[in-house]
Amino acid sequence: MQPPCDLFAHTRPIKLGPNDSDSCLVAFRGNRAVQFRSLRDKYIITARVLREKPPKPTLGDRPRRGVSGICEAPPRPLCGLPACDSLAFGSWGTQSQPWGIRGQGAKRKEMGAKPSSARCKDKGPRRMVFPRGRQQFSPWDDTLLSGKDPRSLLKRGMRHVSFSLVTKGMTDIPDFLWGLSEVQKLNLSHNQLRALPPEVGKLSRLVVLNLCGNRLRSLPREIGLLKSLKVLFVNMNCLTELPAELSACRSLEVLSLSHNCLSQLPASFADLSRLRKLNLSNNYFAHIPLCVFALKELDFLHVGSNRLENIAESIQCLVGLQIFIAESNNIHAFPRSLCLLTSLELLNLNNNDIQTLPDELYLLWRLGRIAWNPMDKGLHISHNPLSKPLPELVEGGLEMLFSYLKDKKHS
Repeated sequence: MQPPCDLFAHTRPIKLGPNDSDSCLVAFRGNRAVQFRSLRDKYIITARVLREKPPKPTLGDRPRRGVSGICEAPPRPLCGLPACDSLAFGSWGTQSQPWGIRGQGAKRKEMGAKPSSARCKDKGPRRMVFPRGRQQFSPWDDTLLSGKDPRSLLKRGMRHVSFSLVTKGMTDIPDFLWGLSEVQKLNLSHNQLRALPPEVGKLSRLVVLNLCGNRLRSLPREIGLLKSLKVLFVNMNCLTELPAELSACRSLEVLSLSHNCLSQLPASFADLSRLRKLNLSNNYFAHIPLCVFALKELDFLHVGSNRLENIAESIQCLVGLQIFIAESNNIHAFPRSLCLLTSLELLNLNNNDIQTLPDELYLLWRLGRIAWNPMDKGLHISHNPLSKPLPELVEGGLEMLFSYLKDKKHS
């Protein structure tokens, strides 16, 4: 992003605050830094005194004159910067004083020039207004439609008809949405929704529904009417329970329930016979729900960051499981039945209370290696109080560990 005029020749990208993007430009003058940001097709410059004075620019880096309409900004943080000695520039010009330096107005007054305040009054630049809180939206039906046909907002791709209202700050869903029966992919993520209306059942063609990052405490029973639903994201909400009617979505293949307040699942979830990927991480489960072991098509199961103390022997029923993550729990023992899941390619049991490993672990030959990166396939067993000599064997690699366990079993 470039400023509309070559105000400062000595510019370079910099990150001034935790909320600043890497794309902002910063110009230095003396011991000040100026950040350029675009906001509604206008530019805002925010300046502050740096802790350390940057290197003095060379003669070729001296700034050019070209700033007008200097107005004081309110003493509050802006764009992640501290509210210290900040200036906001609301307009740009070509005939004006250099960037505001204290004492310069008096010097110009002696020379017969008008002070900056008088010039602002004469030219009448528009003062930049900074909102104190989150932007307030008008009713969504009027804001989004503005007299248009609701179907004009749909995006028609090669395979799906989609509609997205991401990060809009909505607390309610606009009513016109329920009339768009042809929607197949609906994204309402990262808003402020507290409830999903029962009218969601009218979207019978829905294939993908993304509700993550809201404040939902429950789901309506009518969600069971979505017979074509294959992917459901309800992670990062405040769910304490799920409706049993969700099991009527027999086409469901991907279900993410992470980062909620769940401690159990309805027994009817065993009817989700096509479910392949299930994420239950960061909840309050004290054990893996029994209905999960009935999901024969499951190839991905994430139960990390819960309150598990053991893994039931019924885990061996998930014969097609390829990725199993149970990190950051309080699991005391590595179950032998887990060694019967010979399709496992990633097994993550980091950060638990495991002291011994079963002799049959060598049956999990598809793991391939000891993994240390959370994204890598293999056996993750770090940060456990393993008894000797297991820590040294783990450091030596999976082959050394498997050889030791084989010899131990046959001896």
